[in-house]
Amino acid sequence: MFLIFEQAEQVLLADSPLKEQIMSVRKMASTMQSIINLYARKHVVMETARIDLKIAELTRQLEVARKLPDVAKVHVFGNDYPTPDGRLHR
Repeated sequence: MFLIFEQAEQVLLADSPLKEQIMSVRKMASTMQSIINLYARKHVVMETARIDLKIAELTRQLEVARKLPDVAKVHVFGNDYPTPDGRLHR
């Protein structure tokens, strides 16, 4: 089911200049949720190796995300784009 959702998301974002950033954030969020789930278990001591692997994976994902191009001024709403303070530039 998740694979179908991911494929649909890629098709919908195919023409979006934000595609790579959105997909990167989604991957990192999924990895963070996995780490949280591991910490939420009763026997966290037994899960330390898996947690370490997930943290290493998250670190790699962050390094990849930092290399993505800046999209601060991508025209999202016609000629409008978000400014650093969150307002829309018109």
